[in-house]
Amino acid sequence: KLTADGLAAEEAHQAEIRKLNHERATIAEALRDQTQRTKHFENVLAELQQAHQAATIQAAALQHRVEQTEQFTSRSQAIMAARMENMHKLQNWALASSS
Repeated sequence: KLTADGLAAEEAHQAEIRKLNHERATIAEALRDQTQRTKHFENVLAELQQAHQAATIQAAALQHRVEQTEQFTSRSQAIMAARMENMHKLQNWALASSS
């Protein structure tokens, strides 16, 4: 038969067990929340990495187009300059021929 002291000790022990179980449940819930947040941020990071990769590819393609446009413009300007030079030569020849 339990004595009053033994009964009080058993009640205190049971109260401590309930407290520890509650703390364990609180920690488990916090761990689940943290795990969900971690997974969320891992997904966000993966999406950002994909977006960065796509943006890098797009930037490289745009840079290539800019370079092509610059080359085309340079060639066009060179052709135009050559045509202008030929036109001036023809004008000078025509002027010289008419005199």
